[in-house]
Amino acid sequence: MSLRLVLAAAICVAAALPAAAQGLTPDALWRLWQAGGGVTLQAGEAREDGGALLLEDVVLSVGDGGDAARIALDTLRLSPEGEAVRIVPSDTASLTVPGPRAPVTGTIAGLAGGEVLARRTGDQVAYSLALPRMTAALEGLGGPAADRPGAAVLTVDDLDATLTPGADGVLAVTLDAARVAADATSGADRSSYRLGYDDVSGRFTGTPAALSAVAGGGALAATRPVEIEVTRGPGRLEATMPDGATPETLRIESDEAGISLTAQDGRAAYEGRIGATRIGVQGGVPSGALSLSLGGARIATDLPLLPADDPQDASLSFEIDALMPGPQVWALFDPQGALPRDPARLVLDLSGDVMLAEPLAASGTRAGPPRALSLTIERFEFGALGAQVTGQGAFAFAGTPGPGQPLGRPTGEARVEATGVNALLNTLSQTGILPDGPALGARMALGFFARAGETPDSLVSEFRIGEDGNILLNGNVAGQLPAP
Repeated sequence: MSLRLVLAAAICVAAALPAAAQGLTPDALWRLWQAGGGVTLQAGEAREDGGALLLEDVVLSVGDGGDAARIALDTLRLSPEGEAVRIVPSDTASLTVPGPRAPVTGTIAGLAGGEVLARRTGDQVAYSLALPRMTAALEGLGGPAADRPGAAVLTVDDLDATLTPGADGVLAVTLDAARVAADATSGADRSSYRLGYDDVSGRFTGTPAALSAVAGGGALAATRPVEIEVTRGPGRLEATMPDGATPETLRIESDEAGISLTAQDGRAAYEGRIGATRIGVQGGVPSGALSLSLGGARIATDLPLLPADDPQDASLSFEIDALMPGPQVWALFDPQGALPRDPARLVLDLSGDVMLAEPLAASGTRAGPPRALSLTIERFEFGALGAQVTGQGAFAFAGTPGPGQPLGRPTGEARVEATGVNALLNTLSQTGILPDGPALGARMALGFFARAGETPDSLVSEFRIGEDGNILLNGNVAGQLPAP
């Protein structure tokens, strides 16, 4: 379950609300809705009801034919309110979304408890939504790989949003505030999940097809430009996984988090981040409970979406900050407190050139990932237990990928520097955490791969692969690549 499901539901409703024509009256609004545009709204009967327009047996269809998602309501009442039109749906609606095996079905409740107003803004119609509480009970989740479908109950509190349909089917959705909670079960082992997100806000600009591609892993390149940004405040996730008589329970609590995605001009840029996080596992582990904390994490990518005749640049950035095991973990591996309690940190920045064989989908290409023609390690940093490792490098790949050379024949070089590794090995050996045999093997490996650096307890390793296939380690021949 994710925030994309909440956003997807909002877009499906917004898609039925096209641009304004002349005056905005209940009759005019109803005529606009009937105009369609990839979305159709049908009613079994439309009749005047005390100055309002009452639609009965309403069906909203998003998509074409058997692939269309449908929302059915008993009634939809349109009444004039000053320069606006008040929209009052029946309190519940049924939802059907086609799936690869069976449709996802559900019931949405709480629709009549809020306020939905339509107002003209120039030649457009803007819709404001304020709902104290909306719930959606869903069945059939899990996709084609699930042996048994999953289920979920999604609750959205204090929803405050604005929807503005524009030209050419483009929608602008702003979620000003909401609180989201969900209870779900998986289809395979009936694991249960409970989550809650506070202070949710976001925006979406694009077409319903673009949102569908993001939510379902479809081809982003086949859609028009799309922009999505979602942020939230504190969040909680609890997952209970059956494991015999002692189920495992995973709990994650985090501060603020957010995602952003922009797809346009044949490229997609994504960024996800999370603030301070606390993770705990209880049951099914030797000590009964384990925990760790995280200062924050971030991942960002910039990738091409469409194949091209020439190589295209791509990048990946990944960072984990202040990763610290909990006291139970330290008690398992270092009960004497001999090791430094420094938080771990990892930074990795990669760039390179890639070739696409087919359009890239939101969940990766179905034929495999893009083929890398070059790879540059812009920055690598790792620190833990008093030791630090940094590195940089660049490689190019030529020829046809094969066994032992999955990216092709490489050429290039890399340099790695480390400090504090020998001191860490000494501590591990002296305290018995690392037995003498493995400790001796680790020192021998360091002696083979690295040489002494310019500062105390520092090591340097320089690795180079030439065009002749020779592998040089610190200037010495260490091997030979097989002929292409």
